[in-house]
Amino acid sequence: RNFPWCCRKFGFSPQIRPDSLSVKKQSIAIAALVLAFFFLNPVWCRDVAFASSSKIGETQKRLEKQRAKDPQYQYNVGLVYLQNDKYEEAVDYLQKSLALKPDFDLALNAMGIIYFIQRDLKTAQGYFEKCLAVNPELTESRNYLGSVYQEMGYLDKAEAEFKKAIADETYLSRELPYYNLARLYLTKENDDEALKMVTNAIELNDRMVMALNLKGVLLERQ
Repeated sequence: RNFPWCCRKFGFSPQIRPDSLSVKKQSIAIAALVLAFFFLNPVWCRDVAFASSSKIGETQKRLEKQRAKDPQYQYNVGLVYLQNDKYEEAVDYLQKSLALKPDFDLALNAMGIIYFIQRDLKTAQGYFEKCLAVNPELTESRNYLGSVYQEMGYLDKAEAEFKKAIADETYLSRELPYYNLARLYLTKENDDEALKMVTNAIELNDRMVMALNLKGVLLERQ
């Protein structure tokens, strides 16, 4: 009889014999033999592995092409590098993001942060100002811009930016501009206003060590 070649190979006949195995058991046995052949055949395994590897490789290449054109992906990678203090790699990915989307406010803000950390204040100023021109409601960038102005000695401009940041009640880190404004008033030797601002910062975040230290300094000066 013309039985399946895999059954002949293993010397098994699928002929149904009521006096031996049941139909169900013989079906299971046939299936097991078929699976055994395919999984034990090295040539077949090699071909399947090669086909799977090729398919995965094609998928990976397609995904990489999509990522290369995605400004959000480039920004996300840059942000990870920034959070790990790897600024050179961060700049590389953020610039790729901005090349794809020049008005990407978050990428502009991140670039400003990097240059602020590196004390390149003029470049940081440019990125923060451009970011706020695109999105005036990105208050984090406004607070950073105020800090840049303060470091550059533009105290009036810095004060204006900090006050705008404080006025945004949706800003979840309002203790930061309060603290920065307190430092600014300390520079101006206006201790009373500095104490008010730092107290407001502590009311919003009573674990802000910098604010607690500054309040201690101000109280000692009274």
